[in-house]
Amino acid sequence: MKKITAMVLAVMLIFSLATCASGEEPQKQSSAAEPSVSYSYNEYPLERNGIDLHLDRMSVTGSNPDRNILLIHGVTYSSHEFDIDYEDYSLVRFLAREGYAVWRLDIAGFGQSEEVEDGFLPDSDYAAEDIHAAVEKICEISGQDKIDLLGWSWGTVTAGRFVSNHPGHINRLSFLRPS
Repeated sequence: MKKITAMVLAVMLIFSLATCASGEEPQKQSSAAEPSVSYSYNEYPLERNGIDLHLDRMSVTGSNPDRNILLIHGVTYSSHEFDIDYEDYSLVRFLAREGYAVWRLDIAGFGQSEEVEDGFLPDSDYAAEDIHAAVEKICEISGQDKIDLLGWSWGTVTAGRFVSNHPGHINRLSFLRPS
């Protein structure tokens, strides 16, 4: 639990600093346990190299977020870890309340994405191309050219490789607990 609490606090700090640096007005912060907030959840079909990837989106119900962020997991877990629905431990719900459409991708062979025959297939370069497919899909669905990207642990490596190869669709890149 301490690891997730530290992660949430670090991300809050990163996005608070980024908001201040950009000159944008910070959005009203609401209580994490706010019972009146409900969330919309959608899954989007995504396939790359014949493998079905899990891509989902969460936002506050009834909102029309103009900011998108994609969360990239590490090697020992899946995107599920970003939405621990317990007290205030959900990074996904926090970011949704802050006005984001929050996207999560499970890299091939992880979480709800299709299993791969070769467990060594989803290396960092391969995962970076999974991220590329997801970012292209998000930009297509949202109608925006650029999104924010957050990588956690191994996700910092894969996100960094993606951005070095495809910088055009990224507005802001954040690393959380680089591996």
